[in-house]
Order: sequence, then structure tokens, then C-alpha cells
Amino acid sequence: AKGTAAGIEPRISAILGTFTTLTLIVMPKGEIPVEAKYLALFLILTGTILSVYCLYFLGRSFSVMAHARKLVTYGPYSIVRHPLYAAEMITLFGVTIANFSWQATVVILITIAFQFRRMVNEQNILRATFREYVDYEKRVPMIIPAFGLLKPRAQR
Repeated sequence: AKGTAAGIEPRISAILGTFTTLTLIVMPKGEIPVEAKYLALFLILTGTILSVYCLYFLGRSFSVMAHARKLVTYGPYSIVRHPLYAAEMITLFGVTIANFSWQATVVILITIAFQFRRMVNEQNILRATFREYVDYEKRVPMIIPAFGLLKPRAQR
């Protein structure tokens, strides 16, 4: 790695953001209609497929902890800066529906909060390691694609 986030907080955020959802195994599950089960399955499969797609582009730059190996700005990383987290959020929405209960919802919200911290930690180390990250950050939204709607128009 060319750069690594310093301190304990980035490591704790990475571990909790990655593994908190495992607690759902022991949580009570609410009853949901069959249509909701299909929606949950669709979201889980879609998020998982998109995650694999993003990992293909990340390659050896992937890590659980906040490290800077290489700046990836192509493929899905040209649409949003954190497409893997966006894909994981889709999966988490499906998991929330599939395990619907107030306890599961709290677990998912905690997971999302730690995932957001992971994004911030990664941005900080990428900004400190790669000068070109600042320009990339200005051009590409963090997690919600703009598809040209929010991007400033190029001057002629």
C-alpha cells in the first residue's frame, strides 16, 4: 500500500462496517408478504452482482481497511467514487426487508453509519496519497450517481 489510514478508528469502522450484519443471524425475523420476499431477493442478488462487478475493477486495490494502493477512476468508479459501497447498500436494503424487524433495522442503520465512516476514511487516505484525487472528487459524486443532472456544464 502507498498509504494507510492512521489510528484505531478507521480499523474499528472497517471491521464493524464489514461484519455487523452477521448479528442478524441471531435476530428475530418479522413476517413479510411473499412479494416483499421477492423484492428482498431481487435487491440482494442485484447488490451482490454489482459488488462483484465493482471488485473486478478494483482488483488488487481492494482491502477491508483504508489503504491506498492505486487510484481507480474508470468503470463504475467513473460514475460514483464508492460504487462498491453503493452496491452493498442495495444488498443491505434487501437484507433489511428479508429480516424485517426493528432490531434488524437498527443493525442495518449501524452498518450503514460505519460504511459511511469507511468511505470518509478511504477518501482521506486517497486524497493524501494521490494528488489527482482532488480533481476526481470534484468530478464524480460520492455515492449517488448524478447522470449529468447535477454536474456543472462544461464551458464553451
